[in-house]
Amino acid sequence: MAVPLGQTYEYSPLPSKTSIRLLQILSRAEEPIRCSLEVVDLNDEPLYDCLSYTWGDPLYHELSGPENTRRTTGERNNAITCDGLVLCITENLREALLQLSRNASSSTAGHDQYQRQRFIWIDAVCIDQGNLSERSSQVAMMNSIYKAAQTVVIWLGIDDVHTKRAIDVMNRLSSIPPEKLGVELPSNLDDPEMYSALGIPYIEPQQWLDYAAFLQRSWFSRVWVIQEIFVARNVVVFCGSNVLLWSDISASSQVLRETQLGELLTGTVVSAVSPSASTAYVGNTLTNPFIFENMRVKATSLNLEKLLADGRYFNATDDRDRVFALLGMREQPPVHTVPYDIRPEYHTNVQRVYTKASWATIYEMEDLNLLSLVEDASFRKLQDLPSWVPDYSVAPQTHPLTGNPRVAVGEERWNASGGLKWEVPAQMDLLLLPVEGIRFSTIIEFAATAAEITDLYQMKTLLDLLVHYPQPRYPDGGTPIEAFWKTLIKDTFHGQPAGKEARRSFALFIALRVWELKEALENLRDTIEYSEPKPGPLDPLSVDFAQLSNVYDQTKAAISVLSTKGMDGVIPDWKAIEHLIEIGQGEASPEKDDLDRDSDHIAESFRVAYNGRRLFSTEGNYLGIAAQSLQKGDTIWVLAGAAVPVVLRPLPNGNWKLVGEAYVHGIMNGEAVRGDDIKPERIQLE
Repeated sequence: MAVPLGQTYEYSPLPSKTSIRLLQILSRAEEPIRCSLEVVDLNDEPLYDCLSYTWGDPLYHELSGPENTRRTTGERNNAITCDGLVLCITENLREALLQLSRNASSSTAGHDQYQRQRFIWIDAVCIDQGNLSERSSQVAMMNSIYKAAQTVVIWLGIDDVHTKRAIDVMNRLSSIPPEKLGVELPSNLDDPEMYSALGIPYIEPQQWLDYAAFLQRSWFSRVWVIQEIFVARNVVVFCGSNVLLWSDISASSQVLRETQLGELLTGTVVSAVSPSASTAYVGNTLTNPFIFENMRVKATSLNLEKLLADGRYFNATDDRDRVFALLGMREQPPVHTVPYDIRPEYHTNVQRVYTKASWATIYEMEDLNLLSLVEDASFRKLQDLPSWVPDYSVAPQTHPLTGNPRVAVGEERWNASGGLKWEVPAQMDLLLLPVEGIRFSTIIEFAATAAEITDLYQMKTLLDLLVHYPQPRYPDGGTPIEAFWKTLIKDTFHGQPAGKEARRSFALFIALRVWELKEALENLRDTIEYSEPKPGPLDPLSVDFAQLSNVYDQTKAAISVLSTKGMDGVIPDWKAIEHLIEIGQGEASPEKDDLDRDSDHIAESFRVAYNGRRLFSTEGNYLGIAAQSLQKGDTIWVLAGAAVPVVLRPLPNGNWKLVGEAYVHGIMNGEAVRGDDIKPERIQLE
């Protein structure tokens, strides 16, 4: 019977703080969806399942042709019947309800059929979304709601052109024994030796893209699913009519995370979607299922800082949910009383939510290493946040120097603040962070960003700081060249302090940048040669060629100067660089294999250290890397409670703005705070 227009479902208030609504699906397969809502009390231990899904389009379309694309929205414009009245839901939820009404009658993955409970809890339907007070109180109960469910049903969305092949790849990867994940693999997905080393059949390039499209479905990047999976007793996964094992999904994702396959696959996807795009990144959404499972394993050590940091790899329709969705997973409150209570409050703006969460993190961790999670200003979405508060609404673009997660106590790499004592502030303004520390030095010069070095071939700006270095020794007594190359990789190679292997490999970093520059120049020359001349006095291609030729000449000149200064072979001469390039472009050989391996390692060390940062020099001739938005006149500080130095910018009112954390060679382990004449200053960050 048709439902008369205008008779829409209206929610009645919930009778108690522990009341929830549960949905019962009354319709059968292929019938119009009919359902009913019933109010129950969680304390009565009702039997029900929970649905974990995404409101918007569930599919990843970038790897599908137009003929295979079916796009949906998060609009609630699909009418179903609830207790005889009209209730509007999203298209993806409608598809999920249709599949549940079929009761998983088929399973191409070969796993046991799912027998659902009579009732199921679904946020969009069981919460009155237009009632902010109810929404806040119900969100605060999400942990309890999902924990009490018999099964958490994951709905990844309908089948698409990628599904069948993606499941096949997932099954192959999940079968790889853990002991094989530590082997060194070729840096090419097409190399048969990779599959031989892993003990699995060869995976075709298109199959890899199918698997990537599967893992980039919207569900895998939704922040709420972290908690929903974290507390689940049992999990069943639907992808269309396919019933999958969560253990297979997380195990295959772990393979990507713990080998270089994740890096290679991400690069392949980027090239397939946008061949000209840069592949520099930190967050790899292809490994999000592994993050889920890793959280489940480490459930007893999930402090708020770790949760907020990992939550940045996921998406949320409401940016406040990047905090609210994680609170239920938090470990026991700290000894200190947190000054600002954080709980789901949808009448509070996102800036205040993030600031209160940051205060809570500082109190829990009892230090200021939260400052290392603050991204460069150019990456922030919320421009009116206090400078010391991370913008949790954006994915991280740099690897924190303090690590994420933090290393175990006693295994910390750096302790720049040395013996400076940090005390938890007793009273404070919500927006101001009081700190105490040593004003070390001022930035006077800086080089290009990672993007400029990669895309505009500006390695010469790095070399210029070394060419013009004003003294024969570095302030710590070492050589300028050692400080230079160690700074560019934050003195880290293969996760360990950089040593002889890194020093030897750094020459390959120089050669690789030169090769990229030569290739760009030759390609542009060929383009000009085979292009029609443009009218007018200045042909844009000729101008580009002249500019790039100038960069090439300046780079060659800088290398020629440095290679004659006794740089211990770290900066090779031009002839040696051309020889390295010749080997790299030559036929396969043991020498080429060694060169390719070392080149990959030093390139990755540079990427991890330098992405989102830039090299700088100070008044005292120290070298460092810090946030790419730094300016001349910014100041290096060592703050009590912070493991690494920070760059601060003075404000007209006497307060300071955080620019970002910094690696400064020679002061990473307390050197800047030693001496009887050291007098800490008290300042405020805003």
